[in-house]
Amino acid sequence: MRRASILLTLVLLAQLTPQTWANPLPGKIGYTIYARGEEVGHSDITVTRTDDAIIFDTITKVNFQNDEKLEMRSRTK
Repeated sequence: MRRASILLTLVLLAQLTPQTWANPLPGKIGYTIYARGEEVGHSDITVTRTDDAIIFDTITKVNFQNDEKLEMRSRTK
């Protein structure tokens, strides 16, 4: 009888839905871009949360050799 009650308890616990949670997103994220061990650029990401979406606005700046520069802006919704 004891084995049946343990088995029934395990079956009941397996049926419960697990709770999940996550830390909130930060308002700003950034990372540095390296090439051959030298810093060549940086990316800044601003996070905005609305009622129906999370929006990532990104500005990436990269300095190449020969004084060539690149600046990209993007928005991910």
